[in-house]
Amino acid sequence: MHLSRLKRDPVKALLAGLLIREAFSFWTGHPFDFELWTRLGYWVVHGLNPYKALPIAPGLSFANIFGPAGSSVIAYLPFWPILTAGIYLLYTQIGFGDRFVYYFLLKQPIIISDIIVGYLIYRYVIARNPRSASWAMRFWLFSPITIILSGIWGMFDSVAMAFVMGAIVGENTKKRVVLSGMATFAKSLPVLLAAPLTLKKIKAPWPFIASLLIPTLLTLAILFTFGWGYTYSISSLSSTFVKEGETMSPWDVLSFLLIFNLIPNPPNWILSLAGSLWIPVVVITTLFSYKKFGFTTDQGLIISSIFIYSSFLVSRYSVNEQYSVYLIALATIEVAVWHPENRSLLALISVAVMGYILSNNFLMLRFLAPVFPGWQAVENHLNAMFGAERYPVKAAFAVMFGILNIIYMKRISRYRIRHDFRI
Repeated sequence: MHLSRLKRDPVKALLAGLLIREAFSFWTGHPFDFELWTRLGYWVVHGLNPYKALPIAPGLSFANIFGPAGSSVIAYLPFWPILTAGIYLLYTQIGFGDRFVYYFLLKQPIIISDIIVGYLIYRYVIARNPRSASWAMRFWLFSPITIILSGIWGMFDSVAMAFVMGAIVGENTKKRVVLSGMATFAKSLPVLLAAPLTLKKIKAPWPFIASLLIPTLLTLAILFTFGWGYTYSISSLSSTFVKEGETMSPWDVLSFLLIFNLIPNPPNWILSLAGSLWIPVVVITTLFSYKKFGFTTDQGLIISSIFIYSSFLVSRYSVNEQYSVYLIALATIEVAVWHPENRSLLALISVAVMGYILSNNFLMLRFLAPVFPGWQAVENHLNAMFGAERYPVKAAFAVMFGILNIIYMKRISRYRIRHDFRI
């Protein structure tokens, strides 16, 4: 009876998670990221290169905070520009000229993917530890972080994570290769997980190579087909490899010290070196995970992915709030199936992320931008009142997030792999 009740739980929980997100979908959005998606769909359809400056979308834009030129460019593979263009075309047919319908449609792939991730987490866990499946699904669906990032902010990391979860749940190598490649094509971050998802033996690297070729070839084909060229796109994409600034990582302490001129500005080569540190770190942790845990068991795959990804979060200079999506999904599985004692650690990680979201986004006032044109004036007023106090609070949550990731990595490094579930 208990198992039967668990199996009925997903329907109500999934519907509730969907409705909560949809309630915010059409009238909220980040004035930088979601505004950029608004412009992206419009201008791709109207023939502009998405890797060049994107001006205001007439009748659709709701914010203009991109600097003196009033425009911005994307730094993503072509998956998202193509998808937003398709959404804009759909809007022209069913949107009645109402910009809020456009906002609603732009959020749908993100929200639906968020719900799919919750369902796939449930499906994965119930096959291995049925008693924790309902908790795992609900933790994801009703986390304020996932609700904010998908339903309110409008970031599309859940789309990439849905592909990752599909690869994890997948039962054969070919499916994993395709879904891992599509995850990277959707957003480049899942490339960090390509090795544990597809590389079973170092001497047989072809599935891993194929998972990297999929986003590469799709990107080149789209750039060629649409005449977007390689110069601007490669320049935009490469800018994400070495990135500086405020960050949800221990590096935010350096940003804090530089912002308030508490230390002299270091030479550019030092900042560039710091910005690229994550690359050798990820290579080393990937090799370590392969040797110690292997990628051929369920547990080896999950904890290797967490270990590798946490090393990225700690070592990368620029870490945004949405990067937490991948960690939270993987950690939810790990806690539910193998190490319930890490539940408090997962809760603390969520607190750190939520604290950073609130402090970095002025208590989320800016997400009202689609319906509140005066948001920036109010935010500037608040910044004048307690802006100086906000930075150390934000840095404290960033450091907390980094320390918790290090603690998680230390715990994982001591784990022994159970071979109950082999891929």
